[in-house]
Amino acid sequence: MDCQYCQGVDTVEEQLTRFCAYDAPTPFIVDNVPGFVCRLCGDTSFSSKTTAKLERVMKGDVHASGQRVFQVFDFAQMDSVNASIPTQGETPTAVSVEE
Repeated sequence: MDCQYCQGVDTVEEQLTRFCAYDAPTPFIVDNVPGFVCRLCGDTSFSSKTTAKLERVMKGDVHASGQRVFQVFDFAQMDSVNASIPTQGETPTAVSVEE
């Protein structure tokens, strides 16, 4: 299959991937999503059936199988690579995500 994004010829393969909706009203991650991923640029697309299932998650029709907490950083506020690592006593910003 050809990539619609980078126009790579025969570069798209079907594989299980991760869908991340960090900017959703309630951020979430879905693991093991069947998708079509380009080997050249990494662009990922989903079938209409898979997209419909992901939309159910966004609507809250599916219950999470667990919960994770992850740190959130603002790239524009980092002065160096080490600035992203919280120092002792600092509390990183965390977002609770149901999975």
